[in-house]
Amino acid sequence: MKAILSGVTLCTLLAACAGSGPIPPASQATSILSSSAGVYKGALASHQNVTLLALYDGTAWLFYGTPTPGQKAPGGVIVAFAGHQTANGQYTSSDARNYSLESGNASPVAVAIDFSHAPSIQGVIDGSNGNGRAQAAFTATADTMPAQTASLNAIAGLYVGHAGSLAGGTTSRVSVTKDGFLAGTTPGGCVFRGTVKPNSGVNAYDVSISFGPTPCPAADATITGHAILDQGHLTAAFPRPDHSDLFVFDGRR
Repeated sequence: MKAILSGVTLCTLLAACAGSGPIPPASQATSILSSSAGVYKGALASHQNVTLLALYDGTAWLFYGTPTPGQKAPGGVIVAFAGHQTANGQYTSSDARNYSLESGNASPVAVAIDFSHAPSIQGVIDGSNGNGRAQAAFTATADTMPAQTASLNAIAGLYVGHAGSLAGGTTSRVSVTKDGFLAGTTPGGCVFRGTVKPNSGVNAYDVSISFGPTPCPAADATITGHAILDQGHLTAAFPRPDHSDLFVFDGRR
């Protein structure tokens, strides 16, 4: 959690974190299960930007980073692989990873998100392993992106940006066709291809990519992930099946 907690207020309770209020008890929460999935934008207590993609399958994808002109990719991605939400809107996952692209490390974390007051939400990323320390809070608001509902026509185009994994990154070009096919290259000679389709539940995309041989970060492997398109800005993440690393693309057309 070193990168995400850099400058973040540490706390033992969400109520103690700057910019956040306490998660209400179950008796005061409102059931919003049917409307929790979606894209949310906000910030950590450290003022790092946060974009959360919450999906109906119980996974949650949280992209974070410091908004600077020289930022070539998200500072990191937190992926909650197996989450559960109760009827009062409380989401929790104890099977999550913090992939810090800044430090090049992946560490286990726990994720808790309160959706009971959606479209405004609040959450905690806990890397403390139960010792009551190293917790970071975030707040966010639903981003409906009404002008660009997920579709193959909307995502088609050529994107130029940054691609990489925990081992490092480089510039990359990714092309997406209106038929849902994807092809990408890096200057070092990595070639990857795949397919894209709109997610059936939220304004995001399901993506599968197959890598060529070395120097690709997951040589000769096929991995799946998700992408968010925001006004020509495409961000995508693909964890390895063993959760040891992930591939990220961040680019614009």
